Formats: sequence, structure tokens, C-alpha cells
Amino acid sequence: MLKKLKTKLLDIFILILTIPILVPFYMLVVNSFKTKAEAAEMTLKLPTEWNIIENYRTMAEVGNIFVGFKNSAIITVLSVALTIIVSAITAFIIQRRKEKFSNWIFIFLVLGLFIPGFTVPTVLLIHRLHIPKLIGLILMNVVGGLPMGIFLYVGYLKSIPREIDEAAIIDGCGLFRLFMQIIMPLVTPITATYAIISVLSVWNDFAMPLYLLSGSENQTITLAMFNFFGPHSADWNLVFACIVVSTLPVIIIYFTLQKYIIAGMVGGSVKG
Repeated sequence: MLKKLKTKLLDIFILILTIPILVPFYMLVVNSFKTKAEAAEMTLKLPTEWNIIENYRTMAEVGNIFVGFKNSAIITVLSVALTIIVSAITAFIIQRRKEKFSNWIFIFLVLGLFIPGFTVPTVLLIHRLHIPKLIGLILMNVVGGLPMGIFLYVGYLKSIPREIDEAAIIDGCGLFRLFMQIIMPLVTPITATYAIISVLSVWNDFAMPLYLLSGSENQTITLAMFNFFGPHSADWNLVFACIVVSTLPVIIIYFTLQKYIIAGMVGGSVKG
């Protein structure tokens, strides 16, 4: 009886802690359906007149938001995919080798977590090398994400026994097949976790697209929101609609991947 009471009290406490997160999100969604006058009041009331389609259609037509949405989707998918692949391969090689040189390489790469990026020289280098702007931004995202990715993968690979590799090689499995068909499924939890972190970082990035991308056809969702807010700072219903559209993909990705962030994946992999 006492245990059930403690569980209920803990649930109530956790629910109270979520209020500061849920209330602003509720306000964001509800106000995106209101008229301009009602949204300006910034209240938690439901709209007296629901503009479910009109606000979002106006926001898309006037702000050119979906061009930024498309560009951000392309940049995010390519950046995150390349970062995960390169990080996982590099971490696998570093962790499975026993030489001191591998440890030094690992330390050198992880130093990127503590050394700030040099934005201006990097942007100038991309311009001097005449790298296309979108490709340059993707490369910068990959390089910036490698230290964290390698750090996480090396730590997680330590929990995967080397005997799995040896057994696969004895059975005639090549290195590429070993990595893609055996190791990558085993690191699914850390891949899902790192994917969420990377998506949030790349999708919400404002500084790098601002420096590298010019023209409305190249703008990302953050730049589109920035350019939209200037002339429409008084149209809070449209601003809220714009924010909802920009945050929706991240929320969907989180709820899609959260089921993979679990422990015990390695234990089930060695059965039989």
C-alpha cells in the first residue's frame, strides 16, 4: 500500500514538473489557430474563431517557409547520416585497435568537444575553395558533429564483446559486412540518441546558414523564420504557426526514435 502511494506521489510530482514545458507548447499551438487580435492577447483561451487552415496558408505563401523547410530537411538528413556513418566507422576502428596510436587519435578527435570552432576562417576557406554553399554547410555540420559522435560510439562499443567480431570473421564474414550487418544493429540505441542530438543541432542552427547561405532559394527554416518575423512581428498568429511548422519534424523524429533508446540490446544479440 505504501509502495503504491509513493508511486502515485512520484507520478504527480513528475506531472507537475512537465507543466512548464506543456503550457508554453499548448499556448503555441492554440494561438496559431487564432485571429491576429486574439493571438496578440497571449492568453491560454481557446480561439473564438478557429483559423485552422488560413493562418498556415498565409504563413506559407507570404513567408516562403516551405522552401526553407525543404532546404533544412535536405541539409539535416545528409549531415546527420554522414556524421553517423563516419563517426561509427572511426569509433569502431579506434576502439577495436589496441595500439597507443589509436588512443592518441581518439584524444585528438575528442578535443573538438572543448575547442571552439573558428567560424570566420572556415567560411573564408569554403569561399576560397569555391565549394557550393549547401555542400559547404553540410561538410561543416559533419566536421562539427564528429567529436561528439566518436566519443559516444567509442564508449558504447566498449560494451560489445570482441568475441562477436571474432566469431563473425571465423564464419567468413568480411569487415564491411561485419560492420554493417552486425555492429551497426548493435549500436542502434546510441545511434538513435545521437541522431536526436544531431537533428536538433543542425535543424535549429542559425549562425552557419546566416554566414554561408544567401538568397531566398537557399534559406533554411531558421533563416526563413528570421526573415518572416521582421515584417510580421505584430502578426503573432502567423508567427506561432511558423514556429509550429518548424518544430513539428523534430517532435516527430523524437517520438519515432525514442523506443530505440533502451538498454540490453547486446544481451539479446548473442543468443544462439
